[in-house]
Amino acid sequence: MRHKSLFYWIPLVLLLSCQPNKNDTKTNATIDIQSTTDVLTLFGEHIISTPLYERDIAIHPQGVEIIYTLGDYKQTKRALVIVTATDGIWGSPEIMDFSGKHQDIEPFYANNGNRLFFASNRPIYNDSTRNDYNIWFSDRIEKGWTAPKALDSIINT
Repeated sequence: MRHKSLFYWIPLVLLLSCQPNKNDTKTNATIDIQSTTDVLTLFGEHIISTPLYERDIAIHPQGVEIIYTLGDYKQTKRALVIVTATDGIWGSPEIMDFSGKHQDIEPFYANNGNRLFFASNRPIYNDSTRNDYNIWFSDRIEKGWTAPKALDSIINT
């Protein structure tokens, strides 16, 4: 009988021990884009620096928004993720509305943060046989971002 009760208690203890420390929750995590340091540290730990594969960061000119590339463990999927600060408090990362279906990488802000350029392997010029990377852009609108548009064929060959 004693062994059977251990069978139930051990998994419960293991699950409870895997819970995040209250000091490690996202509500306490910060992103510091103002200061510099003499040592290497994780950037935006628990918000941007996570166990997943993050790369290609773009910081809004006013420092109120960050867009970066997030990949899965095998790098078979990559999406653009946005994190926004409101009154100095950083929100949770979210995949951008237009991203997640194709491989979207390397974001770059332009036009005072109102245009976002990025590379993507999405179909271009109504040619579904192409899967190479090309340069796309999206413009900020009142409720988010426009559907991506490819740059002219002079740039995207």
